[in-house]
Amino acid sequence: YAEQVLVGEEMLQEFNITNEHTDSSCVDFNNSDFQSASMSLTNQLQRAGTLDRRSYHWAPGGHGHNSRFAQEWARTCRTDSYRQIVPFSNSYTSLQTQIGNMQAGGYTSIHLGMKWATTLLDPSFQPALSNLTLGSTPLVNAAFDGRPFNYTRPRTQKVVVLMTDGKNTSLYSLKSGFRSGLSPFFLDDKDYDDDDALSVYRQSTGKYYHVHDGYTHWSNNPRGGSDAVQLTYQEVWENYAVDYWDDEFHWLPNSWDYTGSSTMDNQLIGSDGDGGICQAAKDEGIEVFTLGFETSSYSSGVLTHCASSSSHHFDVDGTDISEAFNSIAREIHDLRLTN
Repeated sequence: YAEQVLVGEEMLQEFNITNEHTDSSCVDFNNSDFQSASMSLTNQLQRAGTLDRRSYHWAPGGHGHNSRFAQEWARTCRTDSYRQIVPFSNSYTSLQTQIGNMQAGGYTSIHLGMKWATTLLDPSFQPALSNLTLGSTPLVNAAFDGRPFNYTRPRTQKVVVLMTDGKNTSLYSLKSGFRSGLSPFFLDDKDYDDDDALSVYRQSTGKYYHVHDGYTHWSNNPRGGSDAVQLTYQEVWENYAVDYWDDEFHWLPNSWDYTGSSTMDNQLIGSDGDGGICQAAKDEGIEVFTLGFETSSYSSGVLTHCASSSSHHFDVDGTDISEAFNSIAREIHDLRLTN
């Protein structure tokens, strides 16, 4: 129920993650990443930007101009603690508390949830998990040291239960070249709240532009003169909505990429319902159950393709969700007894 998966900085540091910032701990993947259940601990992963692509034209509760300033509720990678992955736990109480604290919000990226689920079951994650069991306040209980087990280990069962209330929708990410380094934005003494303090350099004219009272003005120097500070891209995205960049300074190059539902579905189940991260998980012997809560027939079809079989998919409404989870639990229990 989110546009991105909040990994958590402690776990993310077990990977070779880029270091543009540490303001959020999400990852932007390539298409090829969804063809494998594993995730390399040494190949470099791209940290997601903190971009807000929604709030400039949309306010909570309805349409309407909100603010040029970036909003936490509209960020691609939100940092609410209830969103963060609990990588492994044997505490029933802790897991219930975490689930009880969860909230829905933002776009939906089912394929990202499935990617991280398979990553945490894949044996390639074992060195990272062992590290997370160390220290005076380890993220993971020491009982999990040595896991995830190999796929071929006898009497070992790996299961993913994937639930959604909708379908893949939209995912935004920053383009290469707009993630780090100096931006064309200048700010007088870094006074973000002062509308007249911000100016933007346009290379083609050699002028600095700023917006005041709905009109664009230009000058030979940034607002504030020598007091103006050139902002990094990360400072821009941390403080300003991406649409402010696009609309008020439309001559600036486009800074973001868009991934739509069809591409996200392909990364989840492949173009023909036989591929993507779901197939990669099943090819390794991971048992995949899927659950659609009050979803459309289209979403049901996508989830059925993702599941290990048609009988591994459940369509539910209202309180039927409890019975669906009970059925999944019984099937997992029966599988354990027969392995």
